[in-house]
Parts: sequence; structure tokens; C-alpha cells
Amino acid sequence: MNEESRVKSRLLRNSVFDKVKNDFCSKLPDRCVTLCEPLKNDAKASESWGSVLAKMRQLLLDSYSRNLGRFEEFMRSQRESRTDVKWSYCAYFLLQEELAFMYEMLGLYEDALVQYDELDALFTQFVLNFSVGDSAPWLVNFSKHPATRWDGLCLSQPINISKRELIKHREASLLDLRNYLFSRQCTLLFVLLRSWEVGQRAIPFMHNCIKELDILEIKLPDGAIDCWVYLSCLEVLNMCQKVETLGHIETYSLCTAGLWDYARTKISGLGHLCGLMHPGNPTSSELLQVVELLTGLVRAEGESESLSSLKEALSSKEGFHKRYLELSELAMCSFKHIGRLRSARKVGKDLASFHMMLNEPEKAEGYLHDAVKMFKAEGWEMLADDTRMDIAWCQKATNQTQKYCRTCMYITSSSSLPKETRLQYQKELETIGLSLPDSPLLVRCAPVFYASCIEPLSECFTCDKPVGLKMKLLSNLVESIEVDTICVSVIFWTPDVDPATAAKNPVRRRSQASALVHSRQPSGPDRCSHSREPSGSSVVGIDLYNRIQETIQASSQTLDLHPLVELKVDEELASSSAVVCRSPLRRLKSIPGATKEREIIKDEWNLLLTAADRVIKPGSNEIVVSATLNSPGCYLVNQLCVKFNGIECFKNLTTECITLSVMSKELKVTLEPLQEPLVAGLNQDICLTINLPSELHDEADAPLKLVASEGLRLVSECIKDDGALSVAPADNGEPCRINISGFALIPDIVQDFICHEITLSGGNLREAITRTLKFVLPFRITQRLHTAYKRKFVQVLVVGCTDTYLALSKPVIASFDARISFTNMCNFDQCLTLKKDQNVSFLWELQTNDLFSETHVPCTLQFEYRLADDDVTAAPYKQKFNFTLENLKTLFTVISTLDSSGDKRNVKDGLVIDRDYNIRLSVSPVSDEAVSISPLWYEISFSKKEWNVAGKLRGDVKFENGRFEALISARPQKTGYLYLPSIIVLREGAVSKTEDSNAELPNLLASNLDDKNTNNSSSSFVKDHAGNDLESNFKSPPEENETIVDDMDQNRLKNKLKPFCENQVYNCTRAQQVYVSSRDSGLMMSCSPQLTELTMAI
Repeated sequence: MNEESRVKSRLLRNSVFDKVKNDFCSKLPDRCVTLCEPLKNDAKASESWGSVLAKMRQLLLDSYSRNLGRFEEFMRSQRESRTDVKWSYCAYFLLQEELAFMYEMLGLYEDALVQYDELDALFTQFVLNFSVGDSAPWLVNFSKHPATRWDGLCLSQPINISKRELIKHREASLLDLRNYLFSRQCTLLFVLLRSWEVGQRAIPFMHNCIKELDILEIKLPDGAIDCWVYLSCLEVLNMCQKVETLGHIETYSLCTAGLWDYARTKISGLGHLCGLMHPGNPTSSELLQVVELLTGLVRAEGESESLSSLKEALSSKEGFHKRYLELSELAMCSFKHIGRLRSARKVGKDLASFHMMLNEPEKAEGYLHDAVKMFKAEGWEMLADDTRMDIAWCQKATNQTQKYCRTCMYITSSSSLPKETRLQYQKELETIGLSLPDSPLLVRCAPVFYASCIEPLSECFTCDKPVGLKMKLLSNLVESIEVDTICVSVIFWTPDVDPATAAKNPVRRRSQASALVHSRQPSGPDRCSHSREPSGSSVVGIDLYNRIQETIQASSQTLDLHPLVELKVDEELASSSAVVCRSPLRRLKSIPGATKEREIIKDEWNLLLTAADRVIKPGSNEIVVSATLNSPGCYLVNQLCVKFNGIECFKNLTTECITLSVMSKELKVTLEPLQEPLVAGLNQDICLTINLPSELHDEADAPLKLVASEGLRLVSECIKDDGALSVAPADNGEPCRINISGFALIPDIVQDFICHEITLSGGNLREAITRTLKFVLPFRITQRLHTAYKRKFVQVLVVGCTDTYLALSKPVIASFDARISFTNMCNFDQCLTLKKDQNVSFLWELQTNDLFSETHVPCTLQFEYRLADDDVTAAPYKQKFNFTLENLKTLFTVISTLDSSGDKRNVKDGLVIDRDYNIRLSVSPVSDEAVSISPLWYEISFSKKEWNVAGKLRGDVKFENGRFEALISARPQKTGYLYLPSIIVLREGAVSKTEDSNAELPNLLASNLDDKNTNNSSSSFVKDHAGNDLESNFKSPPEENETIVDDMDQNRLKNKLKPFCENQVYNCTRAQQVYVSSRDSGLMMSCSPQLTELTMAI
């Protein structure tokens, strides 16, 4: 074919395509597509076929969207006409369900579920409108079609055809409509693998349906709703168990626990209605009620297992009891599995009521005890007391006399029950003991009687006088009661009992252990009483441990783990190994075990302190028990017993560690200071008074010894070098008085007072007698290191703490390092007087070599002091104070100055608020050691309340020509005297809290140098450039920890940076201030008076 023919053919083909497109697709030309040689297998043919398929797919989607839009528009118009009289919800339901069917057929299950949710919400809104008077004609028809079947939900079929036909012919009841709608929702949720949501929706669905029946006033037989709810719950539970996945088992358990409990509640209501709960036979009316309910338990799809079990339960009392117990067991186990113990205990209380109704008290008691524990733990005292009355009935029915007596004690001592009820059980309590023929009934005192404030009548008793013990006995009874005897048993205790002998007797072992605790407690006049309160931390710890153990036993499950090993072919080497858990989720035991009452042990009752024939009134009663003990020694109070009407109430007192000291004659030891208060560091006069019987003192065999604690020196004519006392026995009844001079050393640690003990032992005393003396410090000593460029100054401050006037003189400071010396900066020849709240300051200049690089130098200060009114010739007291000097070398100097370069206006004309000024901050190394420290960083420190700063606030330090400078722009934020921003030098190192806080705290050099200057600083005046007097209210420099920005602190800690010590960096302009006014005024810079005086002295 030549070129001319090809051109003609191409023109003919284009004209044909254009003619077809114009004749058939004039309005939609994109629907006409050209296929280029479709039988050829080349790229052009494939591209043409792809274009055809893409256009067909796009046109099909457009057609689908267009038809779907028309259907939705039609459905929307039908929904908007719902106020018409002829409008029917059932017809609209079927219309929108067709859309849901289409989505479901296309696999869009979420969109299909949305359609059913909208139908559910629309019907609920109609019912709510009906409740306020806006009724629809089609809604009234539901009342004309009451439910004849209450067989519950049917979730086994994806589409319940029978129910849909009833809706289509408008013959469905409310239960039929709701059952069908919820079953469709559940089917879609199961397909979406959200079975846990089915359980979550089930209970609100049933509550809503019951409420709608009540609003529409649809009458159903009594118990029909209970049957419907019960069967619906079991249907949902059975379907969830079939399709449940392990991924949502926890969420599934949270929902199913409520369903089990809801089903249990409804079957319980059926039992009460049909006479199946009480032990008697059902009446004729109750039998007719059962027959009427069975007529509605018919399902066209066939009977399910739950429907058969309900029919069996309603037909026989045994079947009903079995089914109710099964549901209760499942509900309790489910609640325990998800950790809702309160709900489990509530189910257990209902089970207890069920067993009590069947006259089975032995099964009900355990559940009631669990309920009491829960109520007590949560603070529901009234509910606990009501439950205890049921426990009392069970215990009385089972002849548990001791437990019944304990329960009566709890009820009669309750403050939340009516007085009549408490009085009834008090009368019952009084008659229990009289009914016992032989031995008395042993119970604990609590909660009827509580003993407190148990104290001996004296610190020491003698054999010829009665031994007395007083206490407060609190009675929680309603009325007064006459007790036969109130007695307290005591046990003779000796510290040197053989442990092997004590181990054979558990009673003596417990007594000796308690007494051993008492032997470690202080005794004497400083002890308020002989009773020791138990430690709060130990009581809380024991209680917490018991609660944790109870929780673990109640809720923990032991995993059934087994090893699994797979061997290779040769059966010699293992190919894999694992641990298999065969039962990871076992149900907990819901039936509680029998409660065991702790056994009450009656210890030795040979030695008694008694009080007979007493009337115990409600409230607090003062009781005194007494007896004569013939043998001298130490006795431990063991047990308390209150006897009345054949009942003995016991309380163990060994934990109180109360002892009674009995001697042949009375021993008294007193220690009285002759002046108050006692001052450490000075000789103080003390009087020791001893009334010692002759048989307790044998100076040749065991002389009395007086021993003081470390730091206290006792001097007296009657005290020998080894501490032995030369005391004559007081046969004539007169006590022996010894005058003692005591001197307490002043410690280096700063504290308000120190305590010393004086112990009297020997002389055949059974136990040592200890007394305590309290000394206050005469003064408090502190030291501080100050810096002025390279020079260092040591300041020692002595502050008076007592009203005693002291005279200080001859202060001498020395260092253990020979390379360091000190130069006196004050006149130390004079004697300085010190009294309370006054201070004396000493100042030395530290002289050392520049090459000295030690960081810690120990030093000591020594000075003499005496009483101000003593004779000058009297020997003075000497005091030493040890301290350590740190960071003795100045490494850097920093300067902050105003920079006028680049400003149009000279800063000498004055600083004005809200104008910008340049501030130059520089860092200069002082020594070669400072230059070698690398790397270094800096931070700009300023007060946000005084300055608004712009520029680089932090960075690294690089010295050029022995200097580093940083330039910032600052604007004053208020008028008055302001401190210029300063620069902080940082280095690498781990920053501790103490070191960082100490490093950032500023130091005003001479803040404590001269009290006179400090007191007068607030009254100094300066003149401005106009000659006016201005009050110079100089402030101390702002503290660094208040001026550094928060992000700087965070950045410093992040990079592990720490500032140098304040003695290593000297701020030359630290005390300088600039005056800022609201108008143009002269620049005023000044220093604090203390710093000026120190600079002049240097």
C-alpha cells in the first residue's frame, strides 16, 4: 500500500469514528472508545482494552452511586413523612433493611450495622415522644398485638424469617420487633468479630425493652418479662462462648459477669412468684401461674437448651434449686475472675438468704461472714451489723455457743443499731452463760470491753503494802451490768531465765519475750507511764501484710504449668522445649470455708490482782485492782479477765509490757539540778537524793556505782575514780543527799540541746535505775570563707543561746598545714561580752602560696570564755571548734558593665525604664590552673522582674587574649536601684542536689562583719544629680536560684554541668547597682555599705 492509500484509510477511519460518536454519543462522547486491532498482542491493543475496561468500571460505579443516591433520597423522603397519619414504621423498617441487606451482600458489614442502629434509635425516639403525649397511630397498634410468646432471643439464625414475616404483615408484637432487630445487630457484630460488644449491648437492650413495655402499657402475664430476660441472657452467653476469640477474653468477661447475675436475679424473681423458693409446697394460684408461663415458652425454630432448662426449673422445686445454685456459682466465679469482689460478695449474701429460707444455716454462715468482711473494709457499719444478726440466727440454729456469744457481743456493742435491738441481744448475752452447766464460756473482751491507760499506782511497791493497778474500762453495752470479778494476772519475771527452760513452757516463753522488750525501754521519771504504746509503723505493716495475704488467697490462681520437650529422631537431643499452661483460667471456689475462732489460752492465774462485785456502766469506768505480793521482784502484767453470768472475757496484756516492781522496802532515787536550765560547757551543781534500804546495800559485796554517759563528767567527794558511791544506808528513814558538779562537753555539731544519762547500778539492785539530764548549749559557732579577688578571709561567728552572760577572749586559729597562715583583722586583746541573741564575730585573712592547690584544709579555732561576773583571776574555760576550708584558690573574675558603644545616646545621661541598653559581661582567668580547665560554659543570670534580656544567654567559653566577653541587650522593667545581670561559669561534672544548691547561692561578702553597719544600712541617703535627697534602699543581690531561667537549669542538669564554687569565681561588680528612673536622670552606681568598708580595709 502506498503512502496515498494509507492517508485515505486513516481519514476514512477517523470520519467513521466521528460519525458514530456524533450519531450515538453526541451528549456523552467519552462513552465511545476505539479498539485498535484487538486480536493483536501488542502494547497498543492492550492499552485500548484497558481503556475500555476502565471506562466500563467507572460507568458501573457511577450507575451504582446514582441508583443508591436515588434510593437513599427516597428513603429519606419516607423518613421525613413520619408525621403522616398513614406512615408505618414497619414499612419503613423493611425499606431501610433492604439497604442494610445490600451493604451486607457487598461485605460492608459496618455500614449495614449503622442502618440497624439508626432504626433502633428511631424507634426509641418514637417511644420517648409517646411518653410525653406525642403518639403515633402505628405505635398504638403494638398494644393491640400483645406478646403471646416470651421465648427470648434467637441468635442461632442469621435472619429470623418468621419474625420478619410478622413485621411485614404488621402483626409483630413489641417483643417480636425488638428480638428481630437485636438479633440482626448481633449477627453483624459476630461477623465483625466483636462478640464482646454483643455482651456489652445486651443488658442496656433488655432494660430499654422493659421500659418501652411500661411506657406503651403493654400488659403481659406476671413473670413473662423475667422469662424473656432469663432466656435472652442465656442465649447471648451461649452464642458469645461459641464465637469468642482469645484476643478479647478480658473484655468479654467484663460483660458476661453482669449477664450471669442478671439471669440469676430474674430466675430468683420467678422462684418467688411461683412458690419455688420457700420450703413449702406451691399453692394452686402459683401452679396456675406456672402453667400460664409455660404456654408462652414455645419457639417455632425448636427448643434450645436454655429453654428446656427453664421449663424443667419451673416444673419442679428440685430442678429450680439446682438451676439457681448453678447460676449463682457462675455469677460469683465471673465476678471474682474480673476482680469485682464486692459484686461477688453481694451474690453470696443472696445465696445466704436462699439457704436461710431453706433452713440450711450451716451453708449460709460462710457467705455472711464474707459479706461482713467486705462491709467492714469499706466502712458500711450498719450493713455489717444487719448481716451479723443473720449470722447470729445461723449460729444459734447450729448450736455454736461460743461463736453465737461473740456475735451477740458485736451486735450489742454496735452504735449503728437501734437501742431496742442492742438491748435484746444484751439480754440474750446474759442468758447464754447461765445455760452452760459446767465450765464457763471463754471469749475475748473486745468489742464489749476495752481496757486502756493501764498504770501502776506507784513506781515501786513494798511487800507489806498492797500492789495496785489502775485502768480505764470502756463498756459498749446499752445498760449497766453487774460483774462478778475483774482480775488481772501477773507473772514473776527474772531476766536471767534459761532460754531452754523457757522454751518448754509456751506461756512463759511469751511472757519472757514481752518482758525482754520492756527491759529495753527507758525507766525513771522521764518515762510517763509503765505502758509502752505499740509502734505505729509496725501495726500498719502487720495490718497491711494480713490484708495482702487475704487478697492473695481470695483472688490469686495457681497456674498448672508442665514442661514440654520434643526430642529429635535419635531421641538423644532436644529439638525444642517449652512450658505449657493447661488451665490458665480456673474458676475460684465460690463456697467459703468454715470460719475458725482463734483459741483463747488461759495462762497462769496463780497471782491475781482483783476487784470484786463491781457495776460496769456504759462508757468509761475507773477500775482499781489490787493484791498483796509477798515475794519481792519484778512482775509482768499478763491477762485481764472480766467475769459475769458464767462468761469470762479475756484480754492479753503482755504486749503492753507493763511491769510491777516489788521490794522489801521502798527505794527512791531523785536527781535535781540546782539551777534551770543546765548549761553545757559550764560547771553545774546537781543534787542526787537516794533513799536506800539497808538490805539492798552491801558496800563490801556490791557497792553502788554511778555512771554517766559519754561527754558528761561528774565530780563529787562521794564519787570514787571508778564511779563507786560512798553512801550510808538510810536506817533512820532519812535520805542521803549528794552534791555533784557536772560538766557537759560542747559538741561540734550544731544542735539546740544535748541529753546525758546517769545510771545507778550495783548494791544488789535487781535492775539499774536511769535518770536523764538535759543541757542547753551556751553558744553556737559557725564559720564562713569570704573572697576579695585573690585574697581569702575566714569569718567565725559565735551566737549566744542562753541568758547567761559570757566573756570571750584570746581567739586563736591554726591550720594543720604549715603552708597556711592567718593574719588577724580585728582587735583580739579586748574581752567581748556575749548574751542571748547577740553574736561575736572574728575575722582573719588567709595567707598562702599561690601554687597551693589543696581543696580541703582542716583548721581549728580555740578561744577562752568565762562567766562575765566571775573574777578575772579565775581559771577560764577553753573551747575548740574544728572546721574545714574548701576551694581556697580564686580561678576566675567576672565583671558586668554598661556598654555605650553603638548607642546614639550616652548611658551617662542616665537609665530610663523601657529602653534598651547594652551590657558587656566578661570572664577572666586569674591563674594558669584556670586556663587549663576545659571545656567551660557560661550562663547569663538575671531577674525577670527587673530586666528583659535579649541575646545569647548560654554557650561555651573561649578565652582570647586572656579574656572572654559576652554582649547582651537588656531593658529595665522597673525603676529604682537594680543589680546588673551577671554571668555564671560552668564546668562538666555530676551535680548533686546539695552541691548544686550550694554553688548557686550567692554570698554577700561582709553580711555579718559589722552588725552596726548592717543596722544602719537602711538609713543611708544619697543625692541625685539635681541635689535632691533620695533614700538609698539598697537591696541584697538577688539569689541565683531565683534568677536563672528554668530552661537553663534543665539544660545544665541535662549536660551534667555544675557552676564553680562561689570562692573560686569572684564577681567584681556583684554589689554594684544602677539607678533607673521613669525620666532621664544621671546614672547612679553604688555598692552596699558593708562591701565598701571591706574594700577600703583591703
